[in-house]
Amino acid sequence: MTQTRKKAFLLIEMIVAVSVLSIGMVLVLRSLLTASSAAGYMSDRVEAVRVLEDKAAKLEELAYRGGLEEKQASEDVFINYRRAIYNEQVRPQEAAASPDGINRVVTDITLSLSWQEGQRACREILATRVVNTKREEDAALPE
Repeated sequence: MTQTRKKAFLLIEMIVAVSVLSIGMVLVLRSLLTASSAAGYMSDRVEAVRVLEDKAAKLEELAYRGGLEEKQASEDVFINYRRAIYNEQVRPQEAAASPDGINRVVTDITLSLSWQEGQRACREILATRVVNTKREEDAALPE
């Protein structure tokens, strides 16, 4: 082979090698971007659940202390620097006295957070039921 053919062959090898490396790098970068996006999405979800659990714990404590009134409320909160809409719904059920003298007051609590992530609407819902029990003789005593 002559010197020119060897150089031309090396040039073709280099073009093929650079093309293969470029395609490989594009695939790696694309997978990294997808992983980063998924991590951000999960971070928002985890933060939303944390906020809902904190609010539910406060409402449960209020329900155990003296009961909650029926209400629906909505407010803006921030999750990882994103604006979200927090909705709260409290529904006390009728108190039922059992034969053993224990009154059971059941309160249904439903909390939700809604936010926009890009073009996707996201929502987390937490629902719980609080059962507050009091003996009839305890209910007659002043607090």
